[in-house]
This record gives sequence, structure tokens and C-alpha cells, in this order.
Amino acid sequence: MRIPLRPDGKAVGYAYLKFASEDAANKALEQHKDLTIKGRKINIEHANSSKKHDQTLKALNVALLKGLSFKATEQDIQLFFRDYSV
Repeated sequence: MRIPLRPDGKAVGYAYLKFASEDAANKALEQHKDLTIKGRKINIEHANSSKKHDQTLKALNVALLKGLSFKATEQDIQLFFRDYSV
């Protein structure tokens, strides 16, 4: 899991979550499409690389969580995805 930070060290409101398999990623995305963390509705989708020559992040079983609270931590996110081999 990676929560990108701004230069001042604050979270940017999204995170990348890597799953152990494509099946685990697909199940998590399907079961958590109406996810709320710390009172905020989170959009979860397969992450895609913007570089055409790179292997896509979807193929690497990476999901993008958008709309996170700036106070959300890795522990907050892991609570929802502990059953998916993150």
C-alpha cells in the first residue's frame, strides 16, 4: 500500500493498494464499491499506468482508492481489505 504525500508531508487524498492476485483485487473492488472510510465515500477502481510502454498497474493487481480523508492511515485502509491478501 502506498499513500502519496505532498511536499509538506500531508496526504493527497488517494492511495494505491496492491493485491496478491487478480482474483483478490477483483473481489475487493466488487465488494467495496460503496466503501466509506472515516465518513468519506471512497471510489475504488483498477489503477492504470499512464505510460503506454509500461505494464499496466491493473495487470499488477493494483487498485486506486480516491476520495480518502487526509487523516486516513494505512491501518484504516487495511481494516477493510484484510481478507484480500493485500
